[in-house]
Amino acid sequence: DFMGEFSTAFNSMVIRLHQSLEDLRQQEELLTAFTESLKQEIAVRIKAEEALRLSEERYRTLAALDPLTGQYNRRHFFNLALSEVARLKRNNGVITLCMLDVDFFKKFNDNYGHLNGDLCLQQLTKTAHSTLRQMDIMGRYGGEEFIFLFPETAHEAGVQVAERLRSAIEETPIELDDGQRVGVTVSIGVTAIEGSKITNKPDIVLREAVQLADAALYKAKADGRNKVTSSFSNA
Repeated sequence: DFMGEFSTAFNSMVIRLHQSLEDLRQQEELLTAFTESLKQEIAVRIKAEEALRLSEERYRTLAALDPLTGQYNRRHFFNLALSEVARLKRNNGVITLCMLDVDFFKKFNDNYGHLNGDLCLQQLTKTAHSTLRQMDIMGRYGGEEFIFLFPETAHEAGVQVAERLRSAIEETPIELDDGQRVGVTVSIGVTAIEGSKITNKPDIVLREAVQLADAALYKAKADGRNKVTSSFSNA
């Protein structure tokens, strides 16, 4: 009788142990599946966050650029220029500001069409970039006008850079959509800002510099175009 009861109890214990092991195995499988699912969810979230970050960066970049030429738009250019002027006042350096206008651009559009006018601005932009330093800042001011800021560049050196830019554009014909190559010229107005002479707020200094460069630009156009004219700023 004892052996029979012992055998029955032992068998029952074995069955319960087997069931407990089976329960543990199933729980382990569920836990493994849950862990894998959690890993996949985390991976999906990380990928989504990265895509969102890249999308935000892309839209920030697009918001700063002119859609036709790919250069900084006017608003973003002035944000960068204000930072340079503020830094200029701290270190008593000097920067050069230039305004550029494509000569007879309306006539170019009338003769070759607005599509080729867009090509002209795009190709002119590439020529300008090949001439400038990496640290130089270029923006589209509006229409066929562009604005440049040359950090750490004195007035005379800025005039030389502007002349090099004018010459490069004159020597690089615009290729039209029909393969025809047409030359264009530009007029450029230059001014410089010395940090040691700054007495006003950066935004006022920058606005006055733009006015001086713009006045120099119109003098270059009045003197026959395809010229670089300068006017020095007293800040």
